[in-house]
Amino acid sequence: ETEIVKRTGLSLRAVQGLKRQACAVLCPAPQSAATLRQSRRRRLTLGCSKLDKLVRGGLLTNSVTELSGESACGKTQICLQAALHVQLPTRSGGLDGNCLYVCTEDAFPNKRLAQMAELLQQRHPSVWRAHDKAPTDRIYVEHTDSVEGLWHLLTERTPVLMRASDIKLIVIDSVAALFRE
Repeated sequence: ETEIVKRTGLSLRAVQGLKRQACAVLCPAPQSAATLRQSRRRRLTLGCSKLDKLVRGGLLTNSVTELSGESACGKTQICLQAALHVQLPTRSGGLDGNCLYVCTEDAFPNKRLAQMAELLQQRHPSVWRAHDKAPTDRIYVEHTDSVEGLWHLLTERTPVLMRASDIKLIVIDSVAALFRE
């Protein structure tokens, strides 16, 4: 949160409010401790054992994960990695689903995604032979350049896309970009 405050100039309270609103839209209702103890929450692999170890075995499902860091430190790379790996079957650390990738920067990194997708196909050839779509066909990209546009996307379009397209991962790259001048 403090990274977003520094980068956007928003108050900590405003950032916390945005995170609460995003979570209210994207996360399921809270569960009791007893229910959580009985159910095992899944994790999404990032395809790299060292990264998975940093996030305790992968990205936790049904939750919000925030990546922060200096410019060009690899945040988008990790987001693209997750967008590809969500498509893998659960036995391979994926969620057997699609990704909604919300891009707030000028251009989506299509070239890099294609390179990464090719490598993923080489590492998991049997998975892609079973699919009629390439990995890049299962990532739905939306662009927005304003907080209002993001809010509309999260509250209006995302629920429809999730029902129609088996979305199991939503990436917002990046919230901070909406506040840069």
